[in-house]
Amino acid sequence: MDSMSESQGTTEDRLSALPDEVLCHILSFLPTKFAVMTTVLSKRWKNKWTAVSNLDFMDEAFHRDVEFKRFVSWVLDFRGLSNIQKFKLECSRYYNFQRSPYIGMFTVDHRRDKYLSLIRRWIRTAIGRNVIELDLYIELFSERNDFVLPKSLFVCKTLEVLKIGPNFIISDLPQSVNFFPSLKFLDVSVHHPDNGSMQKLFPHFPLLEDLAIDGILGQKEDLKVNISAPKLKTLRIYLQVDRCDYHEHNFHIKAPNLENLDLMQDNFINFTLETPNSLVKAEVDVRGRYAKETPDHAIALPEGISNVKYLSLRDNTFEVCPYLVL
Repeated sequence: MDSMSESQGTTEDRLSALPDEVLCHILSFLPTKFAVMTTVLSKRWKNKWTAVSNLDFMDEAFHRDVEFKRFVSWVLDFRGLSNIQKFKLECSRYYNFQRSPYIGMFTVDHRRDKYLSLIRRWIRTAIGRNVIELDLYIELFSERNDFVLPKSLFVCKTLEVLKIGPNFIISDLPQSVNFFPSLKFLDVSVHHPDNGSMQKLFPHFPLLEDLAIDGILGQKEDLKVNISAPKLKTLRIYLQVDRCDYHEHNFHIKAPNLENLDLMQDNFINFTLETPNSLVKAEVDVRGRYAKETPDHAIALPEGISNVKYLSLRDNTFEVCPYLVL
């Protein structure tokens, strides 16, 4: 009994005894809200989080949106000019700005635009801090896609990894011919995107090696998307067409060094690939949804896939849809 009490009394804090580099590495895996909370543990932990280069913000971790806004702004200001390696921002709480035409002394549009402007300021701050990985999930409003991506995003020289979605638009591009000069990995999630934004997002990627696109198309217009990526090696596209949409969507992909393709093929989405002889492995998930309703829309495998070495076709479309063209 005495030995147990003595053992408990001499228990040492091994975690706090770790080197600063190790502590910061541990904190880098925590959402920033919880990383900041460690400052009250002891003097050893006081403001240790400020040395962490990964920032992770989620609005759902806060009870009120005003608390979230103040916290993100405070963290970015408190860290000063310190570089940011990874910046993750998730704004997925639905804000019902349509509840009434006036809220207090501000209009609905004013409150919404003010919040979106604040989000863009946070992103510009991360870009100004030489961010390498940017993860943006902005889904505030279910009825409209009005989050305009900041122009500085397209010419960021340090950005290597970009994840964006699902409600965004691209208005005007900056005056530059060298977009995404260092980007190697791009993951895009979309929900009823407009043709203009899709065309502007996928002009040319000089260093891109990995591209993933997923989401839902439809209800707006025909999409005509051209993707040019001379160093692209892996491409994953999982897009579905809205049931109420009968637009034709066309994707033209110029990737002379593409090696791996993972594709969901729909009878309202056409793909054309320019991949001479580089394609090694292709997995195509053939989806013939609404094929019986629209028999004039055959499902054709992407042009340019004939030279692949290993081809895998998935789904039961062969049994339920007689409109597959090989």
